[in-house]
Amino acid sequence: MHLANNKAFQAYFYHYLVTEDYFECHEVLEELWKEVAPRNKTHVLVPFILVATSMYHWRRGNTKGALKSLRKAHELFEINVSEVDGYLDAQDLEQEIQAKLVAISKEEPFSPIVFIVTSETLAAVIEQFPEKQQVTDALIHRHTVRDRSDVIEARKQALLKRRN
Repeated sequence: MHLANNKAFQAYFYHYLVTEDYFECHEVLEELWKEVAPRNKTHVLVPFILVATSMYHWRRGNTKGALKSLRKAHELFEINVSEVDGYLDAQDLEQEIQAKLVAISKEEPFSPIVFIVTSETLAAVIEQFPEKQQVTDALIHRHTVRDRSDVIEARKQALLKRRN
């Protein structure tokens, strides 16, 4: 599967770059991951999900969560380096992650990882994105206001299914 043509992968970059809604980045890629590689925790989509998770935590001041997620993302990007290199500059990404791990450890102010896109297809899509939007407190603390009733019900049903 070439991710650059995938609408969910493109939506990830839209939310990462335009709305800076890292929570939504996580959501859209998690849904895609569940479709294409459920339970495969080393799939190439997983480190992208973890980067979004890390940025979400760091921006909220949760450095412990940010470090844990970014360390795991780093490990998984290394496992998937040849595939990642088809979309991003993997060497630059390595340097970005190392720098952010240091910055988070030192509790420096939040600044997101910058992706250097190498896929012409993905770059063309990104070029069509509008300007960055204003980041609000509601966006920064999005998980505290979401309706999780569908998630809770799905988990309950999955547990019941496993028990039977």
